[in-house]
Amino acid sequence: GPRWHLLFATIIGTGRRIGELLALTWDDVQLNHDVPHLYLTHTKSRRAQYVPLGSSLRELWAAAVIDGLPPIPRHTGRSPELHPFPFHYEAARQRWNGMLTKLAIPHRSMHKNRHTLATRLILEGKPLGGVSMLLGHSSTTTTERFYSDVTALEWAHLLP
Repeated sequence: GPRWHLLFATIIGTGRRIGELLALTWDDVQLNHDVPHLYLTHTKSRRAQYVPLGSSLRELWAAAVIDGLPPIPRHTGRSPELHPFPFHYEAARQRWNGMLTKLAIPHRSMHKNRHTLATRLILEGKPLGGVSMLLGHSSTTTTERFYSDVTALEWAHLLP
């Protein structure tokens, strides 16, 4: 459904952790700001973080806010009026795995999308500091530690 589509598109498009997005409230969705963003208050680092939305995600979120999302057919334990994604982690994981199976995509955790986004941005030549900020890393050292193999590819032109 549309709510799952929005969740998975946001995971893929922002590289954010599933737990961070499941904790999101509608008040944290800031589409009328100069830079439309999500304001995450429940992060791994325990620091609130701004997550800018690219144009396609802005459109999806705007449609969700303007048109509303359909009601949840069964009780999830969390209020859809308060949370865009009123799901528990296990329900999200099962839905993700079911979608991969249906599309005949080999299994990969939702967290792998975080690494895919970072790798793509680095290979596109985006500054490491910017990638680090988008991922919510506390320093570029963290980003370098996880993606040093990718940054090594920048030096391929030195090979004979």
